Amino acid sequence: VAVKRDWPHNSHQSLKNVAIRISKEREDPFIEASFATAEKFFRHFYEDSMEDWERDADRPLVKEFVRRVLSDE
Repeated sequence: VAVKRDWPHNSHQSLKNVAIRISKEREDPFIEASFATAEKFFRHFYEDSMEDWERDADRPLVKEFVRRVLSDE
């Protein structure tokens, strides 16, 4: 979405800002709130920091986050 809209997206903070912008634009607080859950998966990729139960519990939230961000691009 950031690329298509020519928004900054070259850092973690800029992606967080994109999530906030989209959340406000669509009046969908889930997008901004669920960015933190997606961040956990990002950290886990590098640090192996999530337990199995966390991945299982949070996976549907991240999928919903992606679905909402990509809907109505």
